[in-house]
Amino acid sequence: MARNPSGDEISNDSNVIWLSEATPLDLPVIGLKAFNLALLQRLQLPVPPSFCITSHALRQCLENFGISANAQDLNFQELVQKGRLIQHSLFKYPLPVEVATSIRNAYRKLTQTHEIPLVLRPSLPYPEPFFEHRLRPLLNIKGLIEFEKALKLCWAYLWQEELIAIRFSHEGLNRRLDDLAILVQPSIVTGK
Repeated sequence: MARNPSGDEISNDSNVIWLSEATPLDLPVIGLKAFNLALLQRLQLPVPPSFCITSHALRQCLENFGISANAQDLNFQELVQKGRLIQHSLFKYPLPVEVATSIRNAYRKLTQTHEIPLVLRPSLPYPEPFFEHRLRPLLNIKGLIEFEKALKLCWAYLWQEELIAIRFSHEGLNRRLDDLAILVQPSIVTGK
């Protein structure tokens, strides 16, 4: 059974933020979707235990791959090429040790050694429904290996050519390549 960890179990790791501990200052790194759920959880509404893999974790991965997150001076074709490089790097190289350790620890605390299905949902720090609706959640993820593959897939999906075109055509969306956080929650099974 998934649960929120106690305050003693939560580290001050900037790669992972538990919704039960999120504050308004975390909005830029956890995104609006995660922040809104954190608010609901603070109001003691029924929100499943969840954590967010912050945009800082993605930034660390890009830095580890030698890729700059700044895209402000790139034209569309350069941005597409950089997106392909990011996708290739995400699947070719392992996550940096610090990022992988943080994410694995949070995964274990959430699942408590049970293989419960999880959902990974993209969370952006700005309201952009036209863009955000194209970012799909990954459902029914079971096991740590599948979880890490799904995380990389979520990050890589952001750099499909269609999404790059949207980022490029909307002012403010193409400034940084590392503004995506990933919300991690247990799958909710509804009764019939």
